[in-house]
Amino acid sequence: MILSIQSNVIYGHVGNAASLPMYHACGIAAEHLDTVRLAAHPGYGTSARDVTSADIMSALFSDYLSLPIDEPLQAVHTGYFVTKEQVTATANFIRKLKEQTPDMAILVDPVFGDKGRIYVAEDVVEAITNELLPQASIITPNQFELSYLAGNEVSHAKDAEEALDKMAQRYDAMIIATGVLDADRVQDIAICGDVFYHHEAPALISGVSGAGDAFSALFLASYLSGKSPKDALDTASSLTHHMVKNSKSPLTLNMASGLSKIAGRRD
Repeated sequence: MILSIQSNVIYGHVGNAASLPMYHACGIAAEHLDTVRLAAHPGYGTSARDVTSADIMSALFSDYLSLPIDEPLQAVHTGYFVTKEQVTATANFIRKLKEQTPDMAILVDPVFGDKGRIYVAEDVVEAITNELLPQASIITPNQFELSYLAGNEVSHAKDAEEALDKMAQRYDAMIIATGVLDADRVQDIAICGDVFYHHEAPALISGVSGAGDAFSALFLASYLSGKSPKDALDTASSLTHHMVKNSKSPLTLNMASGLSKIAGRRD
């Protein structure tokens, strides 16, 4: 069982709308808490949003911990947050979970920026950095987020390795940089201990919304199923690349193509 704490949309595949289908397709039960609900990715020009308050999140977490759940929680997956208070509520919840299960997998996708800009409040970035990342066992920044967190400009794969190594000295976690552009190739690069793993493919549409959310879910599902970090990386990267390749718009990840491919592998 995985608990996914992210944004959600009615149309498209972003946040929980990208992660939950991946978990279920991989045969892993997944629960979710939405940090915010939107009609679609903001790139479509929509404005309405329903933000879950930190107080409500804390109350929901408290009730969740009291439930007589038969299937144990294996992991928590966090993504986009609107406020620093949401981050703090989630970090406090994770601390309580880890008191009961110290080795629980915690995947933190530090969703705060892309394409050279931060798109959340600075105190949200600070809260993710100080409260969530130290508790993570897996961290999945994109190229821009890696640059910001490491304090190193990442413009190609070698830069990414240096930045990942710098982050690995700070956080006791497996760290995976996603969507690192290197000439006409795109790479996902993981550091596990002192070992690097690479998966590369031809560069296609840059920055398809939801691709990182889907990748994180696919990696965590594969890793929890017993695959090695290298095999989990290859599985998540190849499936995400397949969906990006079949996407017609940077705002719309072709989720159906990925689900079909997973179903074919499971038959």
